[in-house]
Amino acid sequence: MDFSSIVDSNQRRSSNKTESPMKKLRFLFIIVFIVSISNILHANEKTKQVLILNSYHKGFPWTDNIVRGIESVIDTESKNIELIVEYMDTKAMGFGETYKIKLFDFLDYKYRNKNFDLIISSDDNAYNFLREFHDRLFPRTPIVVCGVNNTNAPDLVDPEQFTGVLESTSHEATIELILKLHPQTKKIYLIIDKTPSGKYRWRVTKPSFDRFKEIDFIRLSDDYTINEIEDILGKLENDSAVIFFTLYRDKSGRYLSLKEGASRVTKASARPVYTTHLLELPYGVVGGKVLGGFYHGQTVAKMGMRILNGESIKNIPFLLKSPTQYVFDYGQLDKWGIKHSDLPEGSLILNKPFSVYDTYKLHIWSGITTIIILIFIIVSLQTNIKKRKKAEELLKKQNYYLESSQALGKIGTWELDLINDILVWTDENCRIFGVPEGSVVNYEIFLNKVHPDDRDYVNRKWEAGVAGKPYDIEHRLLLNGEVKWVREKAEIEFDDGGKAISAIGFTQDITEKKQNENMLHESEERYRILFEQSPYGIVVFQPETSKFIEFNEQACKQLGYSRQEFSQLQIHDIEAKETVEETRVRIQKIAQSGYDNFNTLQRTKEGEYRHINVIAQLIEFSGHSVYYCIWRDITELMHLEERLRQAQKMESIGSLAGGIAHDFNNILFPIVGMSELLLEDLPKNSLEYENAKEILKAGKRGADLVQQILAFSRQSEHKMTPVRIQNILKEVLKLSRSTIPSNIEIQQNIQQSCGLVMADPIQIHQIAMNLITNASHAIEDESGIIDIELKEVVFKNADLDRGELQPGAYIKLSVSDNGIGMSQSTINKIFEPYFTTKEQGKGTGLGLAVVYGIIKEYKGEVIVHSEIGKGSTFNVYLPLMKKVNGIEQRIQSNSMPIGTERILLVDDEISVAKLESQMLSRLGYQVTVENDSNNALNRFKATPNSFDMVISDMTMPKMTGDHLAKEIMAIKDDIPVIICTGFSERINKETAKSIGVKGFLVKPVVKSDLAQMVRNVLDETKNS
Repeated sequence: MDFSSIVDSNQRRSSNKTESPMKKLRFLFIIVFIVSISNILHANEKTKQVLILNSYHKGFPWTDNIVRGIESVIDTESKNIELIVEYMDTKAMGFGETYKIKLFDFLDYKYRNKNFDLIISSDDNAYNFLREFHDRLFPRTPIVVCGVNNTNAPDLVDPEQFTGVLESTSHEATIELILKLHPQTKKIYLIIDKTPSGKYRWRVTKPSFDRFKEIDFIRLSDDYTINEIEDILGKLENDSAVIFFTLYRDKSGRYLSLKEGASRVTKASARPVYTTHLLELPYGVVGGKVLGGFYHGQTVAKMGMRILNGESIKNIPFLLKSPTQYVFDYGQLDKWGIKHSDLPEGSLILNKPFSVYDTYKLHIWSGITTIIILIFIIVSLQTNIKKRKKAEELLKKQNYYLESSQALGKIGTWELDLINDILVWTDENCRIFGVPEGSVVNYEIFLNKVHPDDRDYVNRKWEAGVAGKPYDIEHRLLLNGEVKWVREKAEIEFDDGGKAISAIGFTQDITEKKQNENMLHESEERYRILFEQSPYGIVVFQPETSKFIEFNEQACKQLGYSRQEFSQLQIHDIEAKETVEETRVRIQKIAQSGYDNFNTLQRTKEGEYRHINVIAQLIEFSGHSVYYCIWRDITELMHLEERLRQAQKMESIGSLAGGIAHDFNNILFPIVGMSELLLEDLPKNSLEYENAKEILKAGKRGADLVQQILAFSRQSEHKMTPVRIQNILKEVLKLSRSTIPSNIEIQQNIQQSCGLVMADPIQIHQIAMNLITNASHAIEDESGIIDIELKEVVFKNADLDRGELQPGAYIKLSVSDNGIGMSQSTINKIFEPYFTTKEQGKGTGLGLAVVYGIIKEYKGEVIVHSEIGKGSTFNVYLPLMKKVNGIEQRIQSNSMPIGTERILLVDDEISVAKLESQMLSRLGYQVTVENDSNNALNRFKATPNSFDMVISDMTMPKMTGDHLAKEIMAIKDDIPVIICTGFSERINKETAKSIGVKGFLVKPVVKSDLAQMVRNVLDETKNS
């Protein structure tokens, strides 16, 4: 009990009786004695010494706030504690070894004879200084640290001497806050310099990125100047936000104060800037879950007071997380349009404008309540005065309203006296039953108005009613041939003996209701038929749960579910293209516009994917807003469109290939032809001869390459000749090695003695290239091996697993890889046109279809073995030719027939015409050259009998070769014409023959082919 309570107690006792003077003196003496003893004990209590050692200078906001927080907890006056504050000023002086020694000497000199009961340090430099010099400066003094940015700090010190709270920010909570307030955010820019504090912030923040994988985190540090940072932030779009951590310097090395750094960032940014530190709040940031120096100081001071009160420091562990609070700036919330209701519960909003209402809310509502009470009293008095006057008027109106409402609702009331059989109807009841108003009626009259088919039913129900059961029925009336529907309900009164004595009830004309119910039933039936019989899937789902509340059978069939299974699904269970968040955004979009039409990808029960066109509309259904969707399966349409695009691509490739072939063949012709002529002129063992031979070889390879391009684009004819596959495979391997990544090893096992097959060399080349390319794609980016094997095999009747092959000898080409492999379902589809498992732009889906078609054309077979994760093997079997000797002799034959006939040679390419002229002249022919088709025609017209043959190029200006041939044959119908072309879509061997052309050659033409063709055509003409 304190002094004032003793005085009060004494006064109360004195009011009851009068105390003696001696008793009063004795009582006062006791009080004075107690107060004196208390003061003496308090004066003798030892003053506790507490040192606050700050890393930075006075005036630094963070440090000042920590000190204020400590002072708010440690009451120096009432708790007999002396606080001594020291500032190390390391932001200005640095924290080098020399300065640390100076600090040590200073503190040692200043406090050598002073024993502290507690030391509180703020920030890393003070912590590190005490860790190094504690035992020499302040031995055995407990230390409580704060503001330490080193997560390993608790492990670096003696727990019996150090404790405290680490400085940590709630950056994850702030990121979550941004995503909640700005759900469109995809990028978050982090302002974190590379000062020690900045490096620590980055180190503790970066691991959190994995929690937010959909967000792109971009660091803006002192790798940029402040002006560059401002430019970047000024161009941010709506999908971005900013978090300010530290910016004490920029790329130029210039020191930036907290105010300057934060202010420039927030002023420049086109998007809201958040923070994890209370210090930045005055400088334009929106806010966040922030760390404040004041709260930090309070926390560490409370830990210190526990030590001062006698608790052992080792029982007070380090706090690894700093206390944080959601704090926001009112002006910034208003600037960025952020609602206060969207903020986390318990958020603190600073800088609110002064509000009279908020300040004096209690007084205002007290005044309003008083006024309302007074008004209520006044109104009550006036109402009581007028109440009696209005009572009669009200009664009249009620009767009028009752009659009007009965008429509007077609409801009549009645009362039946069962003892006297007197039935009383209101006027509306009379109108319903078609009797004059005021008529005297009874139960029998009523029953006669009931439809004959319903009388027994009504009678039974009435008898049941008077027996004690509820009477509430619907039945028909028959009035002058018109049928009406009515509803009747009655309350029956019974006497003490349980006998019915009276009844009161109503009759309602429900004819219109019945008609509407029938129409509604018919409408619902029509809708149900349209709904269920629709060729498209139709679903209705709730936006809140995304669950289907209505759906037709077609929707279930499209995705392979039963109705029971489908009823348990939600939108995201079948959506294969969009994430749950993307689906939620789309639903919001439909809610805003009321309608959407889009394509999506849905997953069936079996895991297959279907392309679905969705027409979605927001409608009202059973009092709720729901989404009505029509699903149209467009998978086949998408496939057809893809095939059309591929066909168009192939058509474009064909046109390009034709153009390339024509020009390239005209270029190759002189190279091949001139090298042949050089080989005839040069000594066989000379270096020049060998060089010319290599030129000829390269020219022929170029011609083969053109044929491969044309074959790929379906622009060339297939020439079936005896082929040694091992020779073609050698060329394919050389080309493949230059195109396949070096991390893929190619192994080969080729039987060089393999026999001949009848095939087009270009198509064989195409088969091998497609299979090897597919094998490299199957290995993808990993290291792997492609194994190629060629050998002869013989199948007998007992051999199995060879497809449709007949017994006999075959060449087997195997291409194996150790890539990703295929499932059996994929193997079943790989030879279908346009089927591909490769990503967009990496395949057309035609390669294996082409391979399959070629092999089947050659009476061969392709068999695939594959296993997921182990690789694939493609075995190609082609039948060997039986007779080889005569064929090989014909291949090696190299006769070149000659002649002396006169030939008119026409070609607009001067170099080509000159070469052909030399070839023909060396064969003995007399050659006349023209480079203009019109001039050639005029020369022939002038002397048609001067020529025995005409050889013309196809593609020439003014007049094409086929046109020239027609004109010349019109002059002299028996003149033989040969057309020679690099490539033309207008003409081939068949079309040339159809217009009377005797020979058709494709450039580049070797001399032997030209000699054979000219001689054959001339001889056939003479013999015909």
